[in-house]
Amino acid sequence: MQVGLLIAGPLVVASTVGAAMVGVGQLSTDQFSDAAYSAVRRTSSGVELRGPVIARTDGERLTHVLLDVGTTAGEWPVQLGPSSDGERTTVRYIDDGTIVNDVPYSVDWISGDGDDLLEAGESAQISIDVGDVSTSGGAFTIEVRPAEGLYVSARRSLPAGQPLDRVIPLW
Repeated sequence: MQVGLLIAGPLVVASTVGAAMVGVGQLSTDQFSDAAYSAVRRTSSGVELRGPVIARTDGERLTHVLLDVGTTAGEWPVQLGPSSDGERTTVRYIDDGTIVNDVPYSVDWISGDGDDLLEAGESAQISIDVGDVSTSGGAFTIEVRPAEGLYVSARRSLPAGQPLDRVIPLW
């Protein structure tokens, strides 16, 4: 009888420890899986430029920048609407004299279902109001930064000389 207890005691302890290890292993696997899924989503979805950057001027300086955008090859939509609650896309303007985050913009849908999500197969034109932030009149960078996923950065230069055309396609 004592031999049975000597064998059963360690078996109970070993099985308890084994069950705990399996539970920890499952928790670690779930956490790894969640982290991997999140990383794939952040790197395989986003916004990409579709066509030229269009500069609008008042004849002397930059007032608006227009970008036609679509989604990257990822399967997840991008929250594009500027009035979206919570996580939303922001626009940054950079030139030789300034960096401005959260520049006002509006979205006109070229194709899509009209909600604030830019989904696979849809395209939109983002109109960015830079009239109050544009300072250099030369080179500038626009960044469209979704809350999650890849962002698009477009660096362009206005042509030298005055007066400027009212609408200038910049490749």
